[in-house]
Amino acid sequence: MTTATVQEIDLRADIIRPKLKQQQLFDLTWQGVVRGSPEYLLFGGAAGPGKSYSLRWDAVLVLLRLYQEYGLSDVRIGLFCETYPALRDRHVDHIRAWPSWLGSYNESIHNFTLRTELGGGILSLRNLDQAEKYASAEFAAIFVDELTMNDRETFELLRTRKRWPGVPHSPFVAATNPREKGR
Repeated sequence: MTTATVQEIDLRADIIRPKLKQQQLFDLTWQGVVRGSPEYLLFGGAAGPGKSYSLRWDAVLVLLRLYQEYGLSDVRIGLFCETYPALRDRHVDHIRAWPSWLGSYNESIHNFTLRTELGGGILSLRNLDQAEKYASAEFAAIFVDELTMNDRETFELLRTRKRWPGVPHSPFVAATNPREKGR
């Protein structure tokens, strides 16, 4: 596969290979971008259905489609966890292994940037230890891993950050295991 061009790769079929529930999440997220409904998506369940996997690939698919269908380049999407150790354990180690034809990960600023010919979209991995630091940030979409690990105030603040010029609607997509904290 390393000799194939980007145009020859079907990311969903060749790389992601989503299960039915993951495919449904991808489709609903894009529907949220185009139509504004659903605006909020929650992918839940006990360990095993690939929630973290789904979030990171869903974010990349949105970046790719925003470029392909709307011509939007350098769009930023946020993928959040409660701490950087949680980000590293759930996402960073996996993202580092993504194929180089897709883009590159910048360790110092915690961004995965798609290659220019794919739109140069940015997946920013961020922690929520002090959510107020994002009070002026803008993201075309927000993805939160383990939503219930955060309080309601964090959710309320993050949802005000979902906006980006040219993006019809900015969805909020979260995954969670059954927990009590944020309900």
